[in-house]
Amino acid sequence: MMPATRGAALAVLAAVRGVRTAASRVFTASERTMMLTIRGAALAVLASCAAFGQPAASRPAFEVASVKPAVDKERGKNFRMAAA
Repeated sequence: MMPATRGAALAVLAAVRGVRTAASRVFTASERTMMLTIRGAALAVLASCAAFGQPAASRPAFEVASVKPAVDKERGKNFRMAAA
């Protein structure tokens, strides 16, 4: 059976030869701490997006308003025209 990609082929060849690749290298304690911190921060961001995301859209509701003309005997009293 042949590996599907060149990267996989190189990884198999490196494993056979006993050579460490970048994907299989040993990390220092500070690098592990940094990776765990970044993973924790990413998990917190994803969890907050899921927790505070928008809810599913519900059916829109509208208020009904009744508009009627005012019954005023002195129509236009408060309307003033000014010359420019």
